[in-house]
Amino acid sequence: MSDIRRLSRYRWNWSRSVSPAAEWARGETARIVGRLTGVGRVDGNDGGRSIIVGTDALRRYVADPHGRAAALDSLLGEVESLSDESYLIETIGPNAATVVVAGGSDAATCWGCFDLLERLGCTFRISGDIVPERTDPVIPDLSVRRSPSHAVRGVWFSYCFATNSILSLCDYQNLFGQMVKLKLNRFLTYHFENEPFVDFSFRGERKVVGDVSHPTSGYISYGRHFSGSYLTTDIPIGAELFGRERVAPLELQHVSSSAEALDEGVRFLRSIHRLARKYGIAPWISIIPAFVPMNFTKYTRRMPRPHMHWSGLVSFTDPALDEMNRNRIESIVADFPEIEGLYLGIPEGYYEDPYPESAAVLDRERPRYAEALAIHKRLWGAYWNNDATLLEAHIDRDIGFVEILKRSIDIARTVAPEFKLGVMTVCKAYLLTVLHEDLPKDVAFVDIESRSLWTVDGAPLHLFDRMKGRECAIIPRAVDDGSMAGLQFNLELYDLDRFLASPDEHGTDGLVIQTTHIRGNEHNV
Repeated sequence: MSDIRRLSRYRWNWSRSVSPAAEWARGETARIVGRLTGVGRVDGNDGGRSIIVGTDALRRYVADPHGRAAALDSLLGEVESLSDESYLIETIGPNAATVVVAGGSDAATCWGCFDLLERLGCTFRISGDIVPERTDPVIPDLSVRRSPSHAVRGVWFSYCFATNSILSLCDYQNLFGQMVKLKLNRFLTYHFENEPFVDFSFRGERKVVGDVSHPTSGYISYGRHFSGSYLTTDIPIGAELFGRERVAPLELQHVSSSAEALDEGVRFLRSIHRLARKYGIAPWISIIPAFVPMNFTKYTRRMPRPHMHWSGLVSFTDPALDEMNRNRIESIVADFPEIEGLYLGIPEGYYEDPYPESAAVLDRERPRYAEALAIHKRLWGAYWNNDATLLEAHIDRDIGFVEILKRSIDIARTVAPEFKLGVMTVCKAYLLTVLHEDLPKDVAFVDIESRSLWTVDGAPLHLFDRMKGRECAIIPRAVDDGSMAGLQFNLELYDLDRFLASPDEHGTDGLVIQTTHIRGNEHNV
C-alpha cells in the first residue's frame, strides 16, 4: 500500500463531547498514536487525510459544504441508529482518505478507537499496553460493525489478600483505563465485615475493625490470624520497591484506629466509585447480610461457631439481624451515591443454626428445596464424599441464607425503592431455580462457579437455562484455589467448561471475573 496511508498522515477530528471518558480516550489515543508514529501532533484538520471520531464530529463533516458530504451522509444515518454498545469503523474514499469511528454512545466510540488501534498493532491488557513504537502502521480498508457479545463484562474484586488490598487510587485509575480498552463495563467489590469500607452502627455502637484485620494493612487484610507485620521494613527482599511505610494503599498509610480506618475507608471507596464513573464503568458493592461485625455479636443469640470468613455469624431468625441489615443498607445508600447497585450475597460455606424458631422454618421450607438437594447431591456430592447427611445439612443452612436474603431485599426496597439490586452466590448454582421462583425478576443474579472449587466434574452452567427473564452473569476465577500462581490462560475454565459460550448456550448475560490480583493473570482477564 502507498505511504499516503501511513497513520502519521492522518489528523484526528473528535466530537466536542463533555464526557470525562471521551476526554480521557482522546488524550490516551493521542499518546498511543504518538508512540506508534513518532509524531507529536495528531489533532485538527489540515485539509488532508482525516480520522473522524464520534457522531458530533461526523455531523460537522456532513454539514461542511467543503467536506465529503455525499460519501458520509448515508454513514451518518447508520451511526445515529446504533445501540449504546455498538460501534463502526469505516474507511471512505480512495486510499482510505477518511476513517470514521463512531458508536451509539461515548463509551462505544471509545471502544471503537481502541479497536482501531488494536488493528494497527497495539495489544491492550488489564495490566498495561504493548505498543510497537515508531512503526507508523498503514491504515487498511475497513468496514467494521461490532458490539460486545456479553452485556455484563466486569471485574470482581475481593480484598482478602495483600494483593488487591494494596492498590491506591492511582492504581485504580490505571485499572479503569485498561478496562475501557478491553470494553469492560462493570466493577464489583466484595466486602467482608473485617474491612473498613462499609461502615454502620447498631443501637448507638459503631462497627469496629482491627480485631480481625491487621492495623498495619490499613485495617483491610485479615493478618491477625496467620501473618505477621504489614510494615515494609519487615520485608526481607524487595522492601525498597514499595516506597511507603505499610503494605497498604497510600490513602490508608497513617490510620491508627478503627474510627480513622472507617472514615478513610469510606472516603477511599467513594473516590474509587467516582473514578470508575468517570471512565464509564458502573460500580457495584456486594455484601453478605448473613454476616455481621464481630462487636455486634453481643446483641445476637450465641452461635455454636462464633465467626466465618472474618465476620460474626447470626441465626437466620434472630430478630436483631434485620435491624442490623437495615442500618447497613441505609449507610451504603447514603455513603456511596455513585454505585449502580447492590448485590446481597449468599455465603460460601455453611454453619449450624440450633434455635427452635429456625427449625420451624426449615420444616416448612424443606419440601420446596427437594430439587436443589437432588442437584447438590448429583453435582456437588463428589467433593463432599457423597455424604448424604452432610449434603442435606447444607440445604438446611442455605434455606436460612435465602430467608435472610429475601428479607434483606424487602428492606432495601423500602430504604431505596429505585435502587438496583442483585443476588450473589458462591458456588451454589443449585439454589438458582428456587431463587428464580422466589425473587422479583428485576433482581439480578451473579454466581461463582468453578470445577477447581466444589464441582470437580465441571462447572454446571446448564443450571442457568431456567434463569430466563432476568440479568444473570457468571463469575469465573482468574486464580485457581489450588495455586496462587495461576495458569496464564485457563483453557479448562473458559473452553471446556464453556464460560465464554454460555450466553449463546444458556442465555446468561456475561462474565465478571474474580481476581485477587491483576499481574500474572492478564490472559485470563
